[in-house]
Amino acid sequence: PLYAVVGGRPFFVWPTSERPRRVALDDDGAAGTSCTLRTLSERPRVLMAEGLLASAELSAIQRAGASRLQRSSTDWSLVAALGRLFGPRQPAHRTSRSAWLHVSDEASSSSSAASASSSDAALVQAAARRVASLARLSVAHSEPMQVVHYNTSEYYYYHLDNPDVGGGGGGGG
Repeated sequence: PLYAVVGGRPFFVWPTSERPRRVALDDDGAAGTSCTLRTLSERPRVLMAEGLLASAELSAIQRAGASRLQRSSTDWSLVAALGRLFGPRQPAHRTSRSAWLHVSDEASSSSSAASASSSDAALVQAAARRVASLARLSVAHSEPMQVVHYNTSEYYYYHLDNPDVGGGGGGGG
């Protein structure tokens, strides 16, 4: 595995394994919080975290993002520069709608997730803490959650983009 230190906390890439393995998660000291990591592919490295999020948390994430969904965009520097010259354009290959949920470490924050109902905000924050724990990061050092929606006639087209995650713009599914 690769080891590094980010913000005083160890950060690393989970190694692949032939057998699924249980991983303990630091979820605000909740005892017994864990998930099972299963290797789907070594190259590219793809791991599935089974049991990481509860269905109630997934539903809360969907509800928190539903009212913020906007057509997904591409935020490349060149595209942005051309957009300033010729007016913004939506790339044809981006058919989804997406929303970024900014979640902070504090339950009382004014994050975008906290503007949902208080019970949904608590579920979104718990999910964000657990995902950050799996990555061995704090929520503050994690990307915002992204909710992506496709209608039945829409599709995912492989692309590379560089979302302005800190500003909440760009990017998408």
